[in-house]
Amino acid sequence: MNSTLMSFLFDKKLIEMGSWPEDELREIEKWNETADSEKHKIEAARLVSFITLKILGKDCDSKGRIRIRRLGSVLSDLEKILVLTRSLERKFYRDHLNHSIRVALLARAIGSRSPFNLSRKDLDKLVLACIFHDIAYPLSQVHKMIGSTLNALKNCYNIARTIQFVQDLSLDLDEDMMCKILPAQKNLIKEKIKEFDHGLLSAFEFISYLKLTNGFSQEYSDIVKSIALHSPLFNFEIDSISEKMLTILIIADELQDWGRPITRGFSPISKIDSFRLDDNVIHGTYTTQDCRIYSVLRQIYGKSRSLSRLRLPLSYDLQISFSFENFRKIILLKFEKILQSLFEICTKYEKKLFDHSNFLELYRSDSPAEEIYYGMNIPEKYKKNIYELLLKKELSQGSPYINFNIFVNNYAQEIIFTPNRINEIESLRFLSEEGSVKLRLQSSTDELYGNLHSVKDAEVLNLGLRLAAEIRFFNICIQKLSKFRDSDYPVHIGIEGFPEVNEIKKILADFNIEYLKLFHLLPDIVLSIANDGFFIFR
Repeated sequence: MNSTLMSFLFDKKLIEMGSWPEDELREIEKWNETADSEKHKIEAARLVSFITLKILGKDCDSKGRIRIRRLGSVLSDLEKILVLTRSLERKFYRDHLNHSIRVALLARAIGSRSPFNLSRKDLDKLVLACIFHDIAYPLSQVHKMIGSTLNALKNCYNIARTIQFVQDLSLDLDEDMMCKILPAQKNLIKEKIKEFDHGLLSAFEFISYLKLTNGFSQEYSDIVKSIALHSPLFNFEIDSISEKMLTILIIADELQDWGRPITRGFSPISKIDSFRLDDNVIHGTYTTQDCRIYSVLRQIYGKSRSLSRLRLPLSYDLQISFSFENFRKIILLKFEKILQSLFEICTKYEKKLFDHSNFLELYRSDSPAEEIYYGMNIPEKYKKNIYELLLKKELSQGSPYINFNIFVNNYAQEIIFTPNRINEIESLRFLSEEGSVKLRLQSSTDELYGNLHSVKDAEVLNLGLRLAAEIRFFNICIQKLSKFRDSDYPVHIGIEGFPEVNEIKKILADFNIEYLKLFHLLPDIVLSIANDGFFIFR
C-alpha cells in the first residue's frame, strides 16, 4: 500500500478517536481527504486559521483575526522557503505544518482518555496549543534562511562575495509578561528569546491574537505555558496531572513521526504499527524505511530528552518501540590490530614515515582535503595521540572501545555503541515505569535500560574523533603501501582520501593480513561521526 495512503488512513483512525465538534470535523476530513501533497499543505494552513478563529471566537482581537487569516494563506509558502533553504545547505527539512494538525489529532484522542479526561473546553484549548506549538518555526529560522541563501549565492557568483550580511536581527518582545506567566523559567526565557527559540516565539504569537483589555487572561495560561515549554531545552520535571496540557502536547509531539515528508514527499514512517490508545495505555511500533538523510537514532535521542521530563501516573502504560533491522556489528579491536600491523610494515619501508616532526602536514588541523574526505577536520591532538600509540605498539592495549560493541547502519550513516554484552539490536523502546519514561535496548538474548548519548556529549565526541583518526591512519597506510608496491601509484605523503575496497583487499592479501567486512563501511563511519550520527547507549 502507498505510504501516503497509509498515513491518511492512520489520520482517519485518529480523527474518529478524537470526538471532534461537527463543524471542525467537517474541515478536518476535507484536509485528510486531500491527496495531492501541495494541496494538503495548503489545506493544513487554512485549517490552522479556521480552528483558531472557531475556538478563540470573541477572545481573538480584530488584528489577530486579520493575521491568522493571512497566516492561513501563506504558511504553506513559508514552509516551501524552509524546504528550499535547507536544500541549499544539503540538509532536509521535516514538515511542521501538517505535523501540527496531526499532533492535534493525537493529542485530542489522548486527552479524552484516562488519566487526563479533559473536558470539551479543555480539549479545545489543547488543540490550540498543538496547532500553535510550531507556528513561529519559519520566523525562528530567519537567520538560517537568509544565511544559507546568501552562502549559496556566494558559492555561485564571484561578485556575490562582496555582499556583506551583518546578522543584527533582534526581537523586541515583552519578556516581563512571559516571565510573569512562567516565573520559574525567567532566566532561560530571556536567553532563549535572544536565540529565536521557536516555542517561545510561538507562545508570543498566540498571545498577540488575544484581547488584552485588562492584561493577560489566566484562562489561556495553560496554552501559553504548553507552547512555550514543549521544547526539551526547558529541562525540568513535569507532573502529568498538574500539567496535563503540557504533558499531552509533549507526548503527541514526540510520537508524531508518521507522514512527515523529508524530501520530495518521501516519509520514512507511514504510520504507527500495532497502535493502541485506550484509558491509561499508549502502545505502538515505528518501522522506518531506509533513507540516507534520515537518522532514526537522532530522533530517538531528541525524544528521550523530552519524554524523560515527564512524571506519569504509576498506572500509565506507555510503550513505543523503534525496530532496527539494518545495523551490522563490527569489531573495532580487530581493526586496531590490523592498523598496528600496517603501520609497522610502512615504517619498515620508511622509518620516519609518520614522524610528526618531519611531516607536519599529516597533523595539521586545517587541511581542506581532510574536510572533503572526512566531513570534518580531525584535531591535531587526536592524530598525534594515535601516532604515539602506534609507535609504542600500544594502539589496542587499553583501547576505549574494549568495553563496547559497535553497530553500523551504513545506509542511514548511523553508529551506535552498546555495552559489549549486547550482540545484536532488535529495538529501542520507550517504557513508562515507576512514573518515569525510560529507554530500553532490546536484543534476542538481553535487555538493558540506559540513555542514548550523542556527539554533543564531550566523551562521546572524543571516542568518535579517535576512531576517525584511526581510520585516517589506516587509509594513509594503504595508500602508502600501494605506492611502495607500485611506483606508478599516485600517492604522496599528506594526500587524504579513501582507497578503493579492491586496493585494500590487494594490499592486505600481499601481506597476508585478514580482510574485515567493515572496511567497505569506513567512509560511512567517518561521515556518521561528522554528521552527528554517532551515539552511545549506556
